[in-house]
Amino acid sequence: MLAALRSAFAGLTSGTSVEPPTTITAYPQGAGDCMFFPALLWDADLVGVTVSPYTNTRAERGLEPVTAYSLILSASTGEPLLLCDSIALIAARTAATTALAVELLRRPSTARLAVIGAGKVAIQHLRYASGLAPWESISIFSPSLADPSAPQHDARRVALDAIESPISFEEAESVEAAVADADTVLMCTSSNKPLVELAWIRPDALVTSISSDG
Repeated sequence: MLAALRSAFAGLTSGTSVEPPTTITAYPQGAGDCMFFPALLWDADLVGVTVSPYTNTRAERGLEPVTAYSLILSASTGEPLLLCDSIALIAARTAATTALAVELLRRPSTARLAVIGAGKVAIQHLRYASGLAPWESISIFSPSLADPSAPQHDARRVALDAIESPISFEEAESVEAAVADADTVLMCTSSNKPLVELAWIRPDALVTSISSDG
């Protein structure tokens, strides 16, 4: 994944990768919308699109309102190569992009990693980032891990324990404790509320963050 992303991003400079603007189609009567993410990787002979609807009726039924599917074709023949559910793919791609950024931007002396979050994207971040450097410590904080009564506690505990890492993860008692003295901080939560005070983070720390549409 890292090699593929490295090539794709380099192609944005050389012109062999093309990423047109995302388009959004709104549903009538505020019923949701659908986002279209097209891309071309000419060097890899790939062209495709990810289609991701947000459907209010799914939310009303207690289901995840967002679905996503990717269709990839051969750029030279136009024939289909892959049609897949993109939810897991997007989580891995997001984490690998962060890992690539850390690989390129971290200082050689990087030793202490902090990860905030324990959802699917955070778990993927831990998978990719844990082997990027000779970390002395990897600290993680998530309210769902800290609270055994949280609905997602057990599932996230299982996912965390399943990660193969060169060193054990240290579970912090708070966000502030997790980022204290960390020289690399990965914010892996879609919370639309501020989680970290700048005063908690070292001035020379590398911080990455996924976004929230909230």
